[in-house]
Amino acid sequence: MRKLQIGIIPDGNRKYARKAELSLLDSYILGAKVAEKLVRHSLARGDVGRIVFYALAKSNLELRTKDEVDAILKGIKTGMDLFKKIRRVSVSCFGDNSPEVVKDFFDIEQDKDSTKLPINLLINYSLQWDLETRPIRTNMLPALDLVIRPREYRLSGFLPIQSSNAQLYFPDCFWAEFTSAKFDRIIEDYKQNHSDRISGKWGNFKLGLSMVEIKTHQELTCHEPMHLFYPKIT
Repeated sequence: MRKLQIGIIPDGNRKYARKAELSLLDSYILGAKVAEKLVRHSLARGDVGRIVFYALAKSNLELRTKDEVDAILKGIKTGMDLFKKIRRVSVSCFGDNSPEVVKDFFDIEQDKDSTKLPINLLINYSLQWDLETRPIRTNMLPALDLVIRPREYRLSGFLPIQSSNAQLYFPDCFWAEFTSAKFDRIIEDYKQNHSDRISGKWGNFKLGLSMVEIKTHQELTCHEPMHLFYPKIT
């Protein structure tokens, strides 16, 4: 059986910090630990073929305060250090590596062991950076089957080519509250309702998304009904 290619936008760390009365740094470190648990759980499941995390948008690096950027970068470093301790994963980064503050993240030995679970981190990434060359700079990343983003109902430029035919899930919780059980229920929903769609080759996908149906799934939420948006190529 073909393994699932999954994109994750781990959102809501600042708002969760306020809710839980944590420092911003502690919130991002907690988010890194949630990601590590999810990666280990994905290995145990055996049906996940890749996870792509949107770790840092280029706009955030440019527009956030120094304290916010420092917290994000320390959270990313924590996550990468945790991933590297998992023997059956390979970690790689994609994004604009020209700023000094992110250079070290890209200085990582590429592991070509095809038996390992690829974990890809988008760092200082923007769709403009990705699409300004032909082929696109992330052309080695395959089409995604599904994308998960807690709290927000948008993709914020996340891999527009690879995500163009993905099933989109927006659980109404913060990333720090996202659990393996919720991940399992999302995958179960995908397999039951959407895995038989014909995706075609991602290189032929258009970038536009039209939202054609909205449903709610009580059982997939953290606190409130979860909205599932079904994308259609236009």
